[in-house]
Amino acid sequence: MYRNMLERRGRWGVEYLQTALDDFLRLLGERGIGVDAFDAVPYLYLEIRHPLTELTAFLRGETSEILSNLGAGVFVRALEGSFEGLRRIAGEIGREYGRRPEEVVRDERATASIVFRPVSAGS
Repeated sequence: MYRNMLERRGRWGVEYLQTALDDFLRLLGERGIGVDAFDAVPYLYLEIRHPLTELTAFLRGETSEILSNLGAGVFVRALEGSFEGLRRIAGEIGREYGRRPEEVVRDERATASIVFRPVSAGS
């Protein structure tokens, strides 16, 4: 039972990280910024992609470089460091480029801005 709970939480965590990575890349694209616009992003992307792929396979019971739960922990710690680097870069991008692109729509004919804020489920 405990192992099943850990596996479910692990799968949820890997899916969450994959969604965060996908969202980061999507938001870069919406801003017209390529992954290679910042020197560290392609490197961090590869540093994240490999362990994320291996953890996904391991948690699904598929062939993986990860052979044990202890090995999975090593991959998780590697991901923590890489995501922290990506978080720092995302903060720099946010400061440099301002708001997310979908939050502000400007009509050049008007003197006002219309602000759209994404609404989360349950709000």
